[in-house]
Amino acid sequence: MKLIYIINSRLPTERAYGIQVAKMCEALAGNSAEVVLLYPKRHNPLRGKDFFSYYGIEKKFEVKELFSIDLLKYRFLNIFSFWLGAASFYLNVFYRLVFKFRAFKYVYTRDFYSAFILRILGKKIFFETHYLPKKVFLFYRYFLKLNNGIIVITKKLKDELVKRGVAGDKILVLADGVDLNQFDIKISREAAREKLGLPLDKKIVLYTGHLYEWKGVSVLLESAKYLPEALFVFVGGKEKSPGYFNPS
Repeated sequence: MKLIYIINSRLPTERAYGIQVAKMCEALAGNSAEVVLLYPKRHNPLRGKDFFSYYGIEKKFEVKELFSIDLLKYRFLNIFSFWLGAASFYLNVFYRLVFKFRAFKYVYTRDFYSAFILRILGKKIFFETHYLPKKVFLFYRYFLKLNNGIIVITKKLKDELVKRGVAGDKILVLADGVDLNQFDIKISREAAREKLGLPLDKKIVLYTGHLYEWKGVSVLLESAKYLPEALFVFVGGKEKSPGYFNPS
């Protein structure tokens, strides 16, 4: 099976979605699929990093960075810069699928717009989504019904899609997972705590991820006062991100 994976985001990235995309491509390639990952060329502080070594995965598939008009750093352009970059990337993807990867019959993506556009090429589209828009407009609902398959991460998402008229037999529930091999470390809990300068005699409540307010980080911090015997540790976040919550 020849499969194109498309994502309209910069890679590699320090954000969690990059790990998920890399691991998905590795897993697909490990199941006898010939996989090519396409993503846009954008300003990236991680430029120059080798994709495979950065994510610690085997080089079982191809990665191709495609030209995209990148004005996202000029924030005053707002939505215009996003759509100009997206349109240039989609055109490049379209060209590649017509002239370079014509034999690739399957497209896997988390990007709604590229999946919709590529339907006209007669590709079999598999769309992965982790959420639904607050307002599922008619165009989006129509598109969901067109897909050959939809992958969601919770049963609730599947139920919501079925309510909106998507056939249940074309929806696959695959919960977000983890590569257990990365946690098969040869170090004791005590040695790990000593290495990180954490106390040996306290229970630790650990949060890892982006420190967005909407993720409830402030609620977790507020709960700390009810558990004085525990140490709350927050790992992650970027100070300049919109909606950033500083637990300190």
